[in-house]
Amino acid sequence: MKLLLSSLIIIGILYPISESAKSGGGGRSRGVRGRSRVYTGRMPILIPNRNSASTGYYENKDGARIIKASHFELDYMLGRKITFFCMAQGFPRPEITWFKDGIELYHHKFFQGAKILLASHFDLEYVLGHKIAFLCVARGSPRPHITWFKDGAEIYSHLYLHVHEWQVRNDTVKSKLEIDPATQMDAGVYECTADNMYSIDRRSFKTDFSIAFD
Repeated sequence: MKLLLSSLIIIGILYPISESAKSGGGGRSRGVRGRSRVYTGRMPILIPNRNSASTGYYENKDGARIIKASHFELDYMLGRKITFFCMAQGFPRPEITWFKDGIELYHHKFFQGAKILLASHFDLEYVLGHKIAFLCVARGSPRPHITWFKDGAEIYSHLYLHVHEWQVRNDTVKSKLEIDPATQMDAGVYECTADNMYSIDRRSFKTDFSIAFD
């Protein structure tokens, strides 16, 4: 009699589990071709858009993305310099803004990186035998230093190439690159680089020659 009662109890326990497995594994889910649906506690995060045109803003393939940045945690020494780096990619080119504790950062007397204020146009066509001139004006505190490059190599003055520099006030520098006379070998990509202890700014200029017919 005891043996029969134990058998009935085991059957009673196993029967509901077997029926539940046939229906999909749970009372709240429906079986789909023998597979059970998994429920999780995560809910989709809905990000409100300002207008309907920005619905796909966060999934756009050309959207701004930070591809390289400084480490999250940094220890610094009092009286020394702190440097953070951030590189972003996107089309059109993204704009980077810095914040501290939720407040946007602006230049002040202890933080004023080099910035190019005025430069020549990017594309220039010159006539063989005539003069090429590029202009670059930069500001920063301390006053930036301007360096010229051609096709990635630093430029030095020679017989046909001259670099003129003027220091304006305590925070501005003006530099002018002149090549006279210009030859076919002077075609290429030139770059003006302004740098100080806080930052670097660059401008590029592309040149090609033309032939003047009398």
